[in-house]
Amino acid sequence: MAITRPPVLPAWAEAGDKVQPSNAEIAVGWPLSNTPPSRQRFNWVLNYLANAVQYLTKRGFAEWDAGETYDLNDTVIGPDGEVYRSTANSNKGNNPTTATGSWALWSSNNALYLATTLRALCDSNRIILQNHYL
Repeated sequence: MAITRPPVLPAWAEAGDKVQPSNAEIAVGWPLSNTPPSRQRFNWVLNYLANAVQYLTKRGFAEWDAGETYDLNDTVIGPDGEVYRSTANSNKGNNPTTATGSWALWSSNNALYLATTLRALCDSNRIILQNHYL
């Protein structure tokens, strides 16, 4: 199945009225009730999600946030503009530029990984070609 990029549209309810649910409501979601949540709350949720998608579409990687908990191999843009990969689970409050035990510079590791993978592919293809012509 082909993956098609959706068209760029304005964020839902960008100019509409929105009411942010409380943190308690966000944590548990909509309660089971005969009365649906208000239109303004739905507008807020859809606007929040639309803005998050647009942000990631524009940035590719999110900036590191001290309040976010990162897991192994999550990637962020550090305060210095470099891309980092988390080397730990439950990685919270550790600045990627200084917490070298919790983060690794992604571009350096990625280049090494790509070089190692490319070498392995070349070696395996050489073996396949040698076996093919034997």
